[in-house]
Amino acid sequence: MASSFWSERPVPIWLNAPGAETAVTSKRRTVTAENRTPHDRASPFFIEALGFEAAAEIAEDWADLVLRALEPNVFMEPGFALAAAQHLARADRPAFVAVWQRESTGKRGRLLGLWALVLPRRVFGGQIATLWSHKQSALGLPLIDAARADEVVTAVFAWLADAFPRACVLVFPKLVRSGPTFARILAHALDTGLEWRLLDQHQRPVLLANGAGSNLSKERSRSLARRRRQLERYGDLRVLSARDPAEIRNAAEAFLALEEKGWKGRRRTALLCESSRAAFARTMTRRLGREGKCRIDALTVGGRPVAMGIVLRSRDRAFFWKIAYDEAFATQSPGVQLALETTQFQQADKSCSATDSCTAPGNTMIEGLWRDRLAIVDLALPLYPAANDTLGSFAWRAVLRRRLLKWMRDLLGAMRSWMRR
Repeated sequence: MASSFWSERPVPIWLNAPGAETAVTSKRRTVTAENRTPHDRASPFFIEALGFEAAAEIAEDWADLVLRALEPNVFMEPGFALAAAQHLARADRPAFVAVWQRESTGKRGRLLGLWALVLPRRVFGGQIATLWSHKQSALGLPLIDAARADEVVTAVFAWLADAFPRACVLVFPKLVRSGPTFARILAHALDTGLEWRLLDQHQRPVLLANGAGSNLSKERSRSLARRRRQLERYGDLRVLSARDPAEIRNAAEAFLALEEKGWKGRRRTALLCESSRAAFARTMTRRLGREGKCRIDALTVGGRPVAMGIVLRSRDRAFFWKIAYDEAFATQSPGVQLALETTQFQQADKSCSATDSCTAPGNTMIEGLWRDRLAIVDLALPLYPAANDTLGSFAWRAVLRRRLLKWMRDLLGAMRSWMRR
């Protein structure tokens, strides 16, 4: 596996446990009607759980935390997460758990952490809390102030254990295994005697600024060049990039229409196939576009888009979020042609240290283009040492469920392939 673009080792045994002066009190607390915990005056933190409407009111503090966060994650920025919470979340609408610095007056000060959590349902006696994850998000990383990371992690674990006494396990989906967030969480587990389990792990392509770059063989490069010349016979071949808000608004509509025309439309998984997904995509691209964090690339032939891709940005990280192509030109590989152009854009951008492909396992197109790999894991660990025994049975059931779902997806895919023959 290629080297990571983070310097921390996966298990940072050198990290010290939070000192007694910063540790969160373990005194049991009750949750008020506003989902707030009246912390002990000795605690340096004030923690509250907010709905997406209330979370929108702290957007300025949230944006400031993004700049200080331990690890960039565009999927937890206000422009993406608020749009997703409003339009995508239904049964599992998240609570945005905000960790504030407690001022001497007892009021909240600087925002030090923001975790989007699906909290246990008390009426059903739920034992599991999980970081919010959905199909449109490629990472499940919380936002944690880099300067106070160990304390914030400890505080959230203590808050969950106190606010939800029946909860035993916390699940972190889609963590970067070589990243600092995973390292801090494991450091907390080592310091407090918590066991941990990896429920799932896989690798996906990533384009590193100082990495191995393209994975194309000479033979495939010649083949793609030949197909590009074939595309040029249909009209003037151009690559356009929408960057300003007005351009992004129009380009997003063109992308939605192009995606819906293809196989995702037939499978009803395209964004435009469901009104909530389409509303989310429109809202998200416009919000991030106004912040300069969204770019939509298009490969056009005679003015007609034959492939389009959406690239999102958070600090020095880029995310190749979506791609769509016109199947009428499938033999000319327009999607691959656009991905090659996007690769060149990203490599030329000196301010970008890495571009995450955001792909699911088995995406042969990007895997064949980018040589470097990013390890992604789903992590589960108990909230307190007494719940270690619970973790084993939960992990076994979770892995079995995931394997069953994968088997069903593979079976459905095989049936679709057979029906298309």
